[in-house]
Amino acid sequence: MRSILLTLFVLGSLVKIFAQDAAVVGKYYSDDNCASGGAYYYFYEDGVVIMNGIAYEARPTVWLGTWSGSLDKVNLHFTKAYEGKPTGAIQYPVGSMTTYDAYSATIRDIEHKETFKLREIIDFKDGCDEVGTHNFMEPDVHDFLRKSNFEDTYAFTKTRVVDPAELKAYSKSELRIMRNEIFARYGYKFKSKDLREYFIKKGVYGNLENVSPFLTKIETKNIDLIRAAENAK
Repeated sequence: MRSILLTLFVLGSLVKIFAQDAAVVGKYYSDDNCASGGAYYYFYEDGVVIMNGIAYEARPTVWLGTWSGSLDKVNLHFTKAYEGKPTGAIQYPVGSMTTYDAYSATIRDIEHKETFKLREIIDFKDGCDEVGTHNFMEPDVHDFLRKSNFEDTYAFTKTRVVDPAELKAYSKSELRIMRNEIFARYGYKFKSKDLREYFIKKGVYGNLENVSPFLTKIETKNIDLIRAAENAK
């Protein structure tokens, strides 16, 4: 009997440790309020957490992991990093950060753990940290890898595979813009002057020399389909 009670006690303790409090779902935590730079942590259902580092916009830093616990103590475990690896010349420092004129998209495995006491931050209210509610329905790192200020013309190319038949309605120049818009959303550094100037007007100054690792399967497929339609013109 004692062994059964002990087993139940241990199992109950594990549930408390690894359970995900519904009060945490849909929340974000930010340590960005008292200085330039910092990060936002977004909590989702099924124990998914995404960290978006915003210290320097041209260098993406997005981490994917899991969370467990409650507002009193939430445990984070990050295992995947989507980042910009420096490939260009060093620029003038921004605050304490060294910046570069070019980066390349990389995805790597990581092991990083953190613990936050969100309730203390909510109750304190006057500190540099902040807890609020976010509007993201599903956990998708691309919500943060793509430029938030980008003005889409062909937004459908990121949500569905295009039909080759529908591409026949577009001119060769329109198809060129459509295809390159997929790269521009991630801050691609265009070599062509006309494309560079066009997308700057759309709100993006690109610093990533390569964005291919960040592209979704839908985007990669659409690039091939749109290029084929271009070549057929």
